[in-house]
Amino acid sequence: MNAPARLSVMNSIVLILLSAWLAVTLFVWWSATGTFEVLSAKKNPALAEKLAPMPEGRRAALLHHAAGEVNRRLFRGWNAAQLVVAIVILGAGLYRQGEGGLLAVLLPGALLAIVLAHVFWLGPAIEAGGRALDFADRAREAEAARQFAFAHGAYVISDMVKAGLLGGALWSTARRGG
Repeated sequence: MNAPARLSVMNSIVLILLSAWLAVTLFVWWSATGTFEVLSAKKNPALAEKLAPMPEGRRAALLHHAAGEVNRRLFRGWNAAQLVVAIVILGAGLYRQGEGGLLAVLLPGALLAIVLAHVFWLGPAIEAGGRALDFADRAREAEAARQFAFAHGAYVISDMVKAGLLGGALWSTARRGG
């Protein structure tokens, strides 16, 4: 296979990976917000009926903790998968640097930086903060909520930036004839 054909195949693979990455990012946003609705006695009458013998306060705390655990596991796995994809995309960018210029490395590098922050800083901070909130006593609740809100807010904003960068990387790759 000649060099232009290899680059075309590489662009096609990158286009597919970027499209899947953006699609799953949007799906994870939808899933994570829905978890707390599904595991809510107020919003899920069938669940409320099954758990009716349990006191309302205990039931709400238990279901909130369960939803948090589902989301913690979801994001832990998703962040690990994103790390692999970000490294592959950066490697492809380095391979295609002559064709795509600096953009072929800058966008994947920025995406990798965001994912690294999610994997090693924000994700663990959200997990720790969420668990602290689930079991906080009144004296520590405000501090736990503040720490969780900061980490969660930074994650959400950086994930939105990541989605925008994914869109830019998709556009740039498609423009090259992916």
